[in-house]
Amino acid sequence: MLIDSHVHILAARHFDDRYRKEVGETGDIDLDLVAAQMERLHIDKYVVLPQDMTRIWRSRITNEFVFDFVRTHPEKTIGFASAEVLDDMGRFNAAGLDEFESAVRDLGLKGLLLTPPYGHYRPDIPAAYPFYQKAVELDVPLYFHQSAQGGPAVLAPLKYADPICIDRIANDFPSLRICVEHMGYPWTQQLLALMAHAPNVYTDVSAAFFRPQLLARNLLMAKEYGVIDRILYGSDYWYRKDQPAWEGQIRREIQWLQTDLNKIARSHSWRVFDEKEIRGILGQNAARFHRLEHAPNTG
Repeated sequence: MLIDSHVHILAARHFDDRYRKEVGETGDIDLDLVAAQMERLHIDKYVVLPQDMTRIWRSRITNEFVFDFVRTHPEKTIGFASAEVLDDMGRFNAAGLDEFESAVRDLGLKGLLLTPPYGHYRPDIPAAYPFYQKAVELDVPLYFHQSAQGGPAVLAPLKYADPICIDRIANDFPSLRICVEHMGYPWTQQLLALMAHAPNVYTDVSAAFFRPQLLARNLLMAKEYGVIDRILYGSDYWYRKDQPAWEGQIRREIQWLQTDLNKIARSHSWRVFDEKEIRGILGQNAARFHRLEHAPNTG
């Protein structure tokens, strides 16, 4: 099974002028091309993510936009919702919690993405806890962008990005399935240590392939910490003008995991990764995380 656990779809209308001024222009993704590329790549499932950045950036890729896409590709897609846990005044966002519940119960979306650094808050604040409790009640997983990001510093300040605060959440909600995106870089070892004692926490390798030596080392650390079976593949598919190039990039990333990872490991006299571990990263770990029907358990 081949699963891309991290795919963004978006349109230019989702972004406010302030976002465009600080971060840059963002255009429309060709949704038909996304679906065609995933088909040609033989991706069995892919997780489709919105993103709510209303609080600071007045920008939002909506839950309805994701729903409209996934309902036309139901066999291949796993649609998520997104929310801001704080309102404009920095208070608990009760309306956002209601929207999250409706997205799951009424739209059939399968999880929640929170991006605390973009909202300029830490995810262990009290106002966020009703969202975690609701995710447990709805039995859906939660993604955190809890890492650095590639845009300007003002977009998602690092003081809000450290994944160590996930430790408290994982302990307070031991049945909540959590995925920390991007291996929590640059705090990857701390995240892996957290995962070692919090079996409900996973991570993905999205946006990590452009540092191949570091990624190989971090995957070796995951193996050493005993959490290699909770690493997920993700492409971080996003808008760019050369959207067709994503197909080749994803193909190269899959090949890197299948062949180049062990080439790097051998060049450093590191332990190599066996087929079960690589198959796990490419899909079986995500199948377990998302509780996909008929998915074999490789843990």
